Amino acid sequence: MRRMALSIAAVLAALVVWLGLRLVPALGYFPPDLFEQTFEPSVFVQLGIKNIVFVSYLCIAVVLLFVFFAAFQGRLGGNRGTKGLVYGSMLGVLWSLAFLSATEFFETSLTAEIINAVVDLIPLALAGWLAGLTLGTDRPPETGSASSHLLAIPVIGLGFVAFHSVTVVLFDDPSAALARMMFTPRGLVGYLWLAALGTWIGAMYVVFRSCLTFRSIWANAGFFAVVIVGHSWFWFNMFFNILYADVLWAMVSMCALDLAGVFFGVAVYEKILGHHKSAGQLRQAGR
Repeated sequence: MRRMALSIAAVLAALVVWLGLRLVPALGYFPPDLFEQTFEPSVFVQLGIKNIVFVSYLCIAVVLLFVFFAAFQGRLGGNRGTKGLVYGSMLGVLWSLAFLSATEFFETSLTAEIINAVVDLIPLALAGWLAGLTLGTDRPPETGSASSHLLAIPVIGLGFVAFHSVTVVLFDDPSAALARMMFTPRGLVGYLWLAALGTWIGAMYVVFRSCLTFRSIWANAGFFAVVIVGHSWFWFNMFFNILYADVLWAMVSMCALDLAGVFFGVAVYEKILGHHKSAGQLRQAGR
């Protein structure tokens, strides 16, 4: 009961910080002009409850981080606070990269996206740290070296880029507003941003690989793609549904492609190159 109360207090603390930052006029989110001119306003905008839904969106983002961190942190070695801080920070960097890539896909200004990146990175890192303190457990550090799995980074990155690139064939004009919202690459710079996102997800896999203790490669790939990283990437991309109508299925389809690419990349790496089991996997196998 005490842990539950502390967790609720921690969620509220992270939410207050996030809202406090976003409510500063200069730090608020300003939608791309292209989207404002193209899409119809969502039902939330029409009913005048956009801000209420936005608060709910941030609250759900924090709760999801706490819930999914609790689902795997017991398998991860290290200090509980540090584990949470690393997890929240890595998710925050993923969001930050997505914001920065908007300079290419949404044609927004670099200054605006740097602000967006920092404003969301801080509360996500804080939420991770608080999740670690309230829900985490201290475990001995893993004895295996994460550096032995660095090849997973380009493999997973390539899987992400390859599957996401399917969006190119969905549109006759990759410059269309919906195509841009789906991070559809129009040239080399777009593919480089996708590679940056995929590479970061690959780096997260290296860091959290010891949490994947299922006997099945497919189960491990699915757990990482959905539980460790996918839920946050999916929720990040649901934001535009607060502002605009008729974009839900486009964003769901994009995220499904991305998570399939991550799943494929992890499975290929483990099947072909992931010969060395982590300490966590060895402990699981010995049970």
